[in-house]
Amino acid sequence: MTITLYEKGIYQVRITRTSGLGEHVEGIISLSGSAGFCEKFRSDRGGIIVDFTLIDDGEHELKVTASAHSWISGLFGCKDSKIEIIVQNMEGVDEAGDDDIPEYVRIMPGDMLDHRTGNGYSHGMLYLGTKQEARSFSERFRPEAKEDIIEEGHYVIDYGPAGKDPGADTDGDTWPDGVKVHKVDILDDGTWKWKIYRSIIAGGPPLGAELAIQRAFSLYHNLDGASYMGIKGYSLSGNNCHHFVSWCKYGTAAHAHAVGCTLTAGRVRRSLQFPL
Repeated sequence: MTITLYEKGIYQVRITRTSGLGEHVEGIISLSGSAGFCEKFRSDRGGIIVDFTLIDDGEHELKVTASAHSWISGLFGCKDSKIEIIVQNMEGVDEAGDDDIPEYVRIMPGDMLDHRTGNGYSHGMLYLGTKQEARSFSERFRPEAKEDIIEEGHYVIDYGPAGKDPGADTDGDTWPDGVKVHKVDILDDGTWKWKIYRSIIAGGPPLGAELAIQRAFSLYHNLDGASYMGIKGYSLSGNNCHHFVSWCKYGTAAHAHAVGCTLTAGRVRRSLQFPL
């Protein structure tokens, strides 16, 4: 696969695994020109994150060559091994780490939020901002979603079970159409938290806000959410709201899964700064 970049700037490319644990991809990522590089990667070893700078305009070819591998192929044949390649211009992207985060954080569009619903779970979502901000993002990335953004207030995009299954909100929220956009009442009651994943889990900073929101809208009304490890439909333990938000914000749902296995030690949560 070849991706052509034309404008000078600071870039980051990520390659992540999207198929099951039994399969992986090995390959080489390379860039032509004066800023060129050549790096090996394996999708089952965290993939790869490469930062690079293009110092001049013109055609620069970013090339990925890879092959699929499966440890179970001898028994069952080789299933599809899938990766995702994400390239973003880092101009304006906040690369702050997980150190020295203040006790209270003012939320911005593209931030991850957790809401303790009262049913024993914290529900994860991606913040879209006010009505005006949410409609602006919708107009650019998914115009039909503007039908969900009518009243004044704060909006999120999230994923959950279709019915009253484990993981549903105590306020009656369900997701019969899959990923949805809706208004939320963010209250200063201690149940709302801003969140990031620690660098030891994520391996790098989150994606920029606009790219994270664009990715979220790309799955609007998708019944499978992030479809972590190929799971179809909502799964409380394997393909839930946090998997979706991690996929949007970090390019992979694996971070949410890892944090779930580490009993939340891999995340940073902070109280929100009010008024919003």
